[in-house]
Amino acid sequence: VWDIGCAGGFFLRYAMDHGAKRAIGVDLPEPLEAAFHVGNFLGYFNIDYVYNDLRKGIDSAIEKPDIAFLLSMNYHVPIPERVFESDIVIFEDNGKDTRHLRQLSSPWTGHYKILEFVGRGEDHGQKSVYHCKR
Repeated sequence: VWDIGCAGGFFLRYAMDHGAKRAIGVDLPEPLEAAFHVGNFLGYFNIDYVYNDLRKGIDSAIEKPDIAFLLSMNYHVPIPERVFESDIVIFEDNGKDTRHLRQLSSPWTGHYKILEFVGRGEDHGQKSVYHCKR
């Protein structure tokens, strides 16, 4: 599992609690350090935290995931091309012009057969959330 822009690592720990064999958080150094310490304090020792400047994409050395979380990142950085290597993506759209939509378009339609609108994030902004599956 990847969590792209993992911040404090909540979804990494969620993935581990629900059967993930390995989880990788990708973010800037400061959030990664905090997530690492919280994860270790809570006993999550099988999570890797990898610094990556997401404005430049995702490093090819990071192994391909089966599942990727991409939550509220596309306002800040372009959607990393490598996210489309994942068989399943949980995508929360916070794009300025797209967060209110209920249907995805390109580039998603070129990579996934199932693009399911599952609701809106309730934390702030009512952002659209999708499950994208091959």
